[in-house]
Amino acid sequence: MKIQTETQTLLDVAKAYRKERPDLRAGYVIINNLTVSGWSLSISGSSNKCMAGTWAVDESGNKYLAIGGNDYDGAESWQMIPHDTFENEQFPLADAAPRFVEQLINEFEKSSLTVDTYTLVVALGSMAKQLKVFGKHPELVDKINQTLIKHEWEPSKIGCKLK
Repeated sequence: MKIQTETQTLLDVAKAYRKERPDLRAGYVIINNLTVSGWSLSISGSSNKCMAGTWAVDESGNKYLAIGGNDYDGAESWQMIPHDTFENEQFPLADAAPRFVEQLINEFEKSSLTVDTYTLVVALGSMAKQLKVFGKHPELVDKINQTLIKHEWEPSKIGCKLK
């Protein structure tokens, strides 16, 4: 099995951290944006302490991705990700993102302030975050942020209306 370059980089970051701390024989190295943000003996029940897009790598090199949830409550759960699916299955909407974002923005532009509008704001914010995490379509991230700001929504705090 060929390991994706991104996966190997993630494993290398975790391995280097463990090498600097030989007392860490078990547990998980917590990585966000390819930077170690900590270590945990267990990730069971702790996904809400991390943001979606955060990785946990165990001593055997298995990797888990924090998924779902929101910025306030943290991630919803940890999902084990096989080494050969980092790019292909991890963000399957990457190729469809431009069309999907256009549809979301069009719906957002024509809606009035309702619960559905809030759902669209969260969907746009989540899409921007995932695109940014995976380094895909930076122009779409900018377009989403500009659209949200135009309608007085704070992109870094999705759900917060600017005054």
